[in-house]
Amino acid sequence: MERGALREAAAALSEAARGRRLIFDSDTFTSDQVAYAAVVRALDAALPASLVVDYRGALGAVGNFGGMSGLVDLDLPRDHVEAASAILTELRPAATREFWRWKARQPAQRFAARLVLSSWADAVAAEDLCFGEAPAHAVSVGESCWQRWTSNYARLGCSFALTLPRPDGALLLLIFTGPQAGAAAQGGRWTVQREHPGRMWHPPA
Repeated sequence: MERGALREAAAALSEAARGRRLIFDSDTFTSDQVAYAAVVRALDAALPASLVVDYRGALGAVGNFGGMSGLVDLDLPRDHVEAASAILTELRPAATREFWRWKARQPAQRFAARLVLSSWADAVAAEDLCFGEAPAHAVSVGESCWQRWTSNYARLGCSFALTLPRPDGALLLLIFTGPQAGAAAQGGRWTVQREHPGRMWHPPA
């Protein structure tokens, strides 16, 4: 989705949510939340989800280079406007150090999510990435990562969505698995929509 279209989608989604009194008038959805709403709309189902949330800011470690993220669980409604609103409002505590202290003390729970959502769209500015003199045209993920994710999430019966930044907008990538796949599953295979639509990744036999 191009940057202009993302802004228009965010404005329209925010207006719809405000009109239904789901968010405050001062709230506006981010690119991440627009992408998440699109995934919920595609799946057309209410389901338990886990969001990958970066906690650098909450812990005061914005400059740290490395993995600093955790999963936040929530139940997403079938309606995409309600789902985006739930993500916006229920994730507010995750922006605080106290939330992650509390989460670290919780006992381990059985993984119950049927959808995992992750986004780098608002975390990485693709237009600022440069190797030598040429700026990056896009941010991508290696095929080995997709194969590993497909295998792991297929075992769990869990779908996965990742949004990657591009200089002119964002790219939404999907792995549909299990009962959430619906029409996205073809002949028992898991379809990954990425730079080359139609490419198939298979869980191990």
